[in-house]
Amino acid sequence: MANLTIVYGIVLILTGFIAYFGTGQESMTSLLPSIAGIPVVIAGMIAMNPQRRKIGLYAAAGLVTILALGTLRGVGILLGGDASTASIINTVLFLLSIGYLAVFIYMFRVESRAENSA
Repeated sequence: MANLTIVYGIVLILTGFIAYFGTGQESMTSLLPSIAGIPVVIAGMIAMNPQRRKIGLYAAAGLVTILALGTLRGVGILLGGDASTASIINTVLFLLSIGYLAVFIYMFRVESRAENSA
């Protein structure tokens, strides 16, 4: 899960740069996914240490939850019919965040069951 967290953070960083340069460097807010990706990568690196694994993963899950909530407005705009670049990027980030959180919850449940049966 720590590796997935690092990969997800790198995807966020790349998404921000692609959005920024893909939109002609018009808006600095295009870099927000990159800014969010940096602490996610750091949390994933913390989770690589077995003694701090849970702290890193919970921190990453919290950051990703905030990211998902922050992109809901863009999803609503896209569903309302305005297919702007920002609303598309927000929707992609929302879907990626929900996917990450689904895997996090699944892995958490699997690990909890394994600890209880041991």
